[in-house]
Amino acid sequence: MPEEFLDAPKEVRIALCQEKFDSDGGVQRKSMALGNIPRPGLEDMLKIVRSLDIKGKISGPEPPKKETGRTGTGSEYRSVLPIS
Repeated sequence: MPEEFLDAPKEVRIALCQEKFDSDGGVQRKSMALGNIPRPGLEDMLKIVRSLDIKGKISGPEPPKKETGRTGTGSEYRSVLPIS
């Protein structure tokens, strides 16, 4: 994601988040989650979300095992944002 989004007006950053959550997001318990997005894309979205003063984190599979280079849970990561 271009760095310009971090400097974009608040309305633009909110619209970007809305688009991503509409297409790849959902609500789970007391949080919103984005899924099926590569880790670098989630890291970019987390920067945008944090630029809006919203707390968030990325959760996902454990680091690769040295023997196989694979994880037991696949390569899907999720970004979780608490709902207040």
